[in-house]
Amino acid sequence: MLDARDLPDGQRLTADICIIGAGAAGISIALELIGTGIDVLLLESGDVRSDRETQDLNVGSVVDPRLNSAPERYRKRRFGGSMNDVDDVCTSPPAIALEARAYIPYSGWPVNPESLSSYYERALSLCETDESQKTFARDAEMAQKPLLPGFDDLNFSTATNDRYRHSEHFGDRFADRLRASANVCVLLNATVTRLQMNAAGSAIEAVMLRTLSGRSINISATRYVLAAGTLENARLLLANRDVQPNGIGNDTDNVGRFLLCPIEGKLDGLTLSVPPQTAVWYGSASTGIRSRRQLTLKAESRHRLQIGTFVARIRPQRKAGVPRGPSLLRRLAGGTSVHDSYSVEFQAEQQPQPSSRVALGEARDALGMPRLVLDWNCSVADFETVRRSIGLLGEDLERAGAGRLECDAPALTAMMTCHGPHGGNHQGTTRMGTDPRTSVVDANCRVHGVDNLYVAGPSVFPTACLGDPILTMVSLSLRLADHLRLLELHVVVPERVQSRLAELSFAPDPKTASVERSTSSERLPSLVQRTA
Repeated sequence: MLDARDLPDGQRLTADICIIGAGAAGISIALELIGTGIDVLLLESGDVRSDRETQDLNVGSVVDPRLNSAPERYRKRRFGGSMNDVDDVCTSPPAIALEARAYIPYSGWPVNPESLSSYYERALSLCETDESQKTFARDAEMAQKPLLPGFDDLNFSTATNDRYRHSEHFGDRFADRLRASANVCVLLNATVTRLQMNAAGSAIEAVMLRTLSGRSINISATRYVLAAGTLENARLLLANRDVQPNGIGNDTDNVGRFLLCPIEGKLDGLTLSVPPQTAVWYGSASTGIRSRRQLTLKAESRHRLQIGTFVARIRPQRKAGVPRGPSLLRRLAGGTSVHDSYSVEFQAEQQPQPSSRVALGEARDALGMPRLVLDWNCSVADFETVRRSIGLLGEDLERAGAGRLECDAPALTAMMTCHGPHGGNHQGTTRMGTDPRTSVVDANCRVHGVDNLYVAGPSVFPTACLGDPILTMVSLSLRLADHLRLLELHVVVPERVQSRLAELSFAPDPKTASVERSTSSERLPSLVQRTA
């Protein structure tokens, strides 16, 4: 790892692939490219620990404070990104609808579910420890047990669960592996402010980064990956307008739009006839893994009602005198009832809409970059998803004699609007798709019309991912790493394999395949040797 503040002002560096952002997405791509012989430069705006001056670069404003938290609230500029500050990481494939649905405008992912599922398995090796992976069999067994007496899974499935593990700092966990790599170099305190395009606007020629201490460094690479987070990815594309007047990749005014976040809330009006037959929460203090049963609205039910995805979770209220911590986990794992009341937590899919967006404001940060303005908002259709799903859940509970769920409509509306993008799980802003008129990147996450610029992270999600987006984000990052490796190594793919890859929406890109590798002598291995 190098510090950009220690390099000479005006230093020029070259690489095969330059990754902008060392959060979970950027680190995942870099890890996959270790040992390939591809020179990778991984840039991080912050240091290994956060500091106030660097964090100030995240400061922005919001259009409606009732709906939006400040842009800087959940974002961390440091090696490892915001995942370093998450107490529990969800490592279950989330509730997500990849298919295009006629009743939800702008829906549909250009990714085959079979393809994405295979990457979930690989992503787990990065998001879970070896010890915690031993608990998968337990989760599968628990998910098959009845949750509520008489509840027949008519409209909701109880055969899924959330897995949470106590978070090990993502950056700290993989720092040593990256330091030991011969072909990956991490550059800290390196904030990218300029993406320099060629005169035709068809490729990125170089990026300029600046330090808060006043140094400027220029980097030339064959390919570039924006992995700076949902908000910062859009900011960098919008702020660079010297060649493309609306911003890079923004000819159709989609960059920054379709800002998504799950709609969240909690209802206290749940009365159960008898306690759940199996523990709602269960886990192991030794592995740090906790799992939670959930009720997922079935696909056929949401198609019939023409609403978005919806997940509910029963939240037990702890009895007085029952301690927290490992002793509570042991009692939960044994199925012992430690609760006397329950509530329902829910998450619902926000439907994509162009008016929900981020844009550039008038104010500027210490490096001269325009600060962001957030205008996240939801629609009547989002309220309908929640209202009808809650109503259906209440009907199913009463039909089964399992309990009652009371819901006050005005209170529900107020609850949905007060949470906003809870937890900073921002998605969208550089959405993927096959049509440049309604998307920013293609199925391989390449910016439409720009031969060598890619985007990684939740900003490419076309529709909202319920739960924690980390596993899907890492999965798509690994998928992108595979694509970049094929391009950089000039792998010739047999025609029969190309047809299969096309079925999985993962085909070699003829435009980017023709980009030449850099021939400059100032390559990363020599830089590392001189600085070591």
